Amino acid sequence: MQNQYAKAKPKVNKVRLIQSNLSILRPRSLPAGPLLYSSHQSQPRFIVKLLVSIMLLTSPATHANNDDVDLFNMPLEDLLKVKVETSAKLPRSIKNSPGSVTVYTAKEIALFGARDLMDVLAKIPGVQPFNDATNGKYRFSIRGDLPGSYNNHVLILLNGIPFNRDSYLGGYWTAPDTISVPLPIIKQIEVVRGPGSVLYGTNAYAGVVNIITKAADEVEDRITVGVGDHQTTSADLSYGGKNGDLQVIAALRHYATAGAAVSSNVENDNPFNSHTGESTPGVLLGLNYRDFHAVLHAATAEMDTIRGSSTALADGEIATDKVYFNLGYAQAVSEEWNAQIDISHIRRRNALTDPFIAPSAPFQYEMNDSRLELQLRGNVDPDLTLILGTTADWLVGQVPVPGTIIDDWDYAIFSFYGQLEYTYNATRLIVGAQYNKVESGPQQSVPRIAIIQDFNQYAGLKLQYAEAFRAPYPGETGLHGSTPVLAINGNPQLENELVKTWDLELFFHSDTLQASLNFFRNEQQDLIGRVFTSPRVVTFLNQGELTIKGVELEAKYLWQNNYYFSGAISTQRNENSSGIEDATSQPHLIAKLGVGYESSDWSMGLFDDYLSGYEDNISATSSLVEINPPSKPYHLVSFNASWSPPQLTNVKLALYIHNLLDEDIDVPPLLPGPFLNTFPSVDTGRAVVGTVTFAF
Repeated sequence: MQNQYAKAKPKVNKVRLIQSNLSILRPRSLPAGPLLYSSHQSQPRFIVKLLVSIMLLTSPATHANNDDVDLFNMPLEDLLKVKVETSAKLPRSIKNSPGSVTVYTAKEIALFGARDLMDVLAKIPGVQPFNDATNGKYRFSIRGDLPGSYNNHVLILLNGIPFNRDSYLGGYWTAPDTISVPLPIIKQIEVVRGPGSVLYGTNAYAGVVNIITKAADEVEDRITVGVGDHQTTSADLSYGGKNGDLQVIAALRHYATAGAAVSSNVENDNPFNSHTGESTPGVLLGLNYRDFHAVLHAATAEMDTIRGSSTALADGEIATDKVYFNLGYAQAVSEEWNAQIDISHIRRRNALTDPFIAPSAPFQYEMNDSRLELQLRGNVDPDLTLILGTTADWLVGQVPVPGTIIDDWDYAIFSFYGQLEYTYNATRLIVGAQYNKVESGPQQSVPRIAIIQDFNQYAGLKLQYAEAFRAPYPGETGLHGSTPVLAINGNPQLENELVKTWDLELFFHSDTLQASLNFFRNEQQDLIGRVFTSPRVVTFLNQGELTIKGVELEAKYLWQNNYYFSGAISTQRNENSSGIEDATSQPHLIAKLGVGYESSDWSMGLFDDYLSGYEDNISATSSLVEINPPSKPYHLVSFNASWSPPQLTNVKLALYIHNLLDEDIDVPPLLPGPFLNTFPSVDTGRAVVGTVTFAF
């Protein structure tokens, strides 16, 4: 239905009067501006109906020669038996893994498409990216938890090793981890919703995301090039090779876009006009030689952002260089026991360009973080499995520009963990715990206990209680400086954040259907937040408690070996210790539905990520200036189609459309204080990318 506001051509997304994280305080007397986005609702819903009709008309009933085509090159029965390791550090089926686990495979990535890893995560149940125009694409939430500016409540792993954890604030501006990983190298993504600190330590708080790379014989040797609107260009190269005991995988990635055009809603002689662009080259190399394994990921991510104050907008940029390396050795100690050692290192360099808070030179953050992990896994007897491990992290960093706001840091974190699994007939009991100590900081012990009960070969129940923690970082404990607009005081007395979670899950797995229903309760305490102790002074404090309760329904279904359906519905409510509801501002309802079809030479996938809208956080922060429209419900629909022309050997053409309905998306600010009620998401507006793939 047409809106009362005319649709602009060419499209220009209007930006609200956005206040950056450290911008000048805005008086509430500033007059409100008009609505800032034009309507984009004229034809897209008809397009979606047309696409669905095409998928139905091209069913196997009208293409009898495609009856033997298998969407995943294996029956769904085997797909459901894919082993996962994240939740137990042991290969287990999904139904035998403790906690709520979802696996998103390379086949699903190919069917439903994506521009980057963040697009993929948006299609996974319980995961919701938070891509705002002031900070770009690196944050996401699990189960309605507050994403936070520092992104330190969800731990990303690469083949089981921490990948996105940094030593300054835990996960600040980690865009290379979410937009530069080459998608063709990914075998599957395992997501554990709920605490993971028993096995992975700090930051495994609301959930864990584990990116599993392909083996050499699983990698397709190919090159893909693409172009799209908004001056978008892309290229991917992947290769896998074997020579005796040596296996090598390699992938290169390039992606660059100017992003949608944006402008301010203030009518004056000098309007603000900009783009929300991004660019990233990235490389991932993997090597296996007998019992040795190694992975290298190197990337640069540059994101155009909108900075400034509520009375003046300005162009900004966040640039991050990252090098990640892991070297490991695994050895069978005996027939029943295996030992493994992994040594990893992350070198990260961040630079923030903001003419308001860093007018003379970009803020720079430099980190060099190393990690050692030792593991021993084996069977005490046929029904009893034991995991023991210890880790040591050495975290080193500095903020050279400006060099006066925080002292250089150099500290260590040590942990010890263990987990027992006992199986008796159709019952599995899992008990685990971790002890974690930050050098010159707090210590923490967290437990986990889970019971998995099979009712029959198809259905069962999971019951789990688990705790997790998030340790404070130097950016919270050691700050003692100021910007031109704000003074920031760290707090060396901060305690760990702690979360306690109860999960009850009913599951059903058959040859063609995988489904689960989960009820969870999440209780958080000692949350670390930035508190305005005076109008221009911010201090970090442990602020109180938060309770989140929710229900998750998830299902995957394969029909006639050609059609694939994936769906999930999750709902949550939250309240803090002050009695304020919707304290995290996350949507009450998120529904995800994917429908895909594949024949022998073409495929089509349609995916809808529906959000009921971010909640109004005016009640949580009464000083917010409500001059922009509230966040409204929206459908983030994507469409992906590919075709391999029979007359062109080893060539595939593909088209991916992000935000098919051309929706305007608004998100709330994440920091307390006098910020505005909403500002635009970088997912606003339709984006189209066409690609050509050549196999070699």
